[in-house]
Amino acid sequence: MSIDKTNPEVSVNFHDDSQKAIYKEKRVATVQVRERNFDEQDVKFSVKNTDHMMPVVSEWKEIVDEENPDNTLHIATLEFDQDGEYELEVNYKDLAGRKAEKSEVQKFTIDKTSPMIEIDMHSEKDNGFYYAKAPTATIRIAEKNFDANKVKSKRKCQRSK
Repeated sequence: MSIDKTNPEVSVNFHDDSQKAIYKEKRVATVQVRERNFDEQDVKFSVKNTDHMMPVVSEWKEIVDEENPDNTLHIATLEFDQDGEYELEVNYKDLAGRKAEKSEVQKFTIDKTSPMIEIDMHSEKDNGFYYAKAPTATIRIAEKNFDANKVKSKRKCQRSK
């Protein structure tokens, strides 16, 4: 028989320690559970992704605190390597039914896909190379996380002599 009077603790930290909303590379979350009588089956990961790809959870590692076994750490990582809008929350309840405080919900976007830009010029060409009238340019941008404020354009016109 074992008496457990200590609430478990859960923490989630990312390798980049950044507070951005959108990332152009993968993110790795490190999950730590401080608990003497740990069972990895009791860790509940709530992961949502708009693109339905889910991260892989690594093997759990244990760092035993010999002086105070209640401070034994159990560590796993989750790698977010696919595009999507993610939400991550981690919960844990130990064998005695004690719950850790819920981790803060982490919300972020992985966007490793470059935008596609297409430009079409509309006007009649005089001889196949030159326009008789001022052309109209139509610009199409395909980007899931489009922000018009981040679009920069530069025009250069030359008149033929």
